Amino acid sequence: MTINTPGKYTFSVTSTDISSSVVKPEINVYPQSGRTALLQATRNFSNNHQINAYNFSTPGTYRVRISTYYYSGSFGGEFAFSQQTMLLLQAEEGTHTYSGKNRCDDYAVNSLLLNTYCTTYLGTGVISANSCAVQNAAKTLIGRCTKGVIRGSTYGNGMVTRNYYDTSLLSEVTFDCDVDNGVQL
Repeated sequence: MTINTPGKYTFSVTSTDISSSVVKPEINVYPQSGRTALLQATRNFSNNHQINAYNFSTPGTYRVRISTYYYSGSFGGEFAFSQQTMLLLQAEEGTHTYSGKNRCDDYAVNSLLLNTYCTTYLGTGVISANSCAVQNAAKTLIGRCTKGVIRGSTYGNGMVTRNYYDTSLLSEVTFDCDVDNGVQL
């Protein structure tokens, strides 16, 4: 993988079930030489998805190893990757209300999200060509969480940054964006 712009990047990985076992994915990041891991074997022991971030301080070529905890090398899942500091937007963004809270999702460029994700996951709200910042300019931004959407044929796959406004609390952002579900900005 080539990093042209230093910054914090998010990795989102899911693995598929093998027989009756749920296999746990792991992520390793190495320099181009392949020696001395920069981010070593980050594992998710409770789910078949893994989200993690690494701050690349210099441009260059890096190696990323994606495998599974029980069957190293037999990954059979999906992988999404995004730079948080410069999250580019698709044509559609979704402003929605969930449990009385104001939220808005910005979708990363090249995300392969299906319309069913937008309509099913958002519940109530508006899909717009404007970014969350434009749609919610009059509201107070409380926090952000970058998440991976990797549901295969159900929702597609890609990266989403959820923005929390006005009626949300920082504790709710932290709860929604725990170590298994996203990276808080």
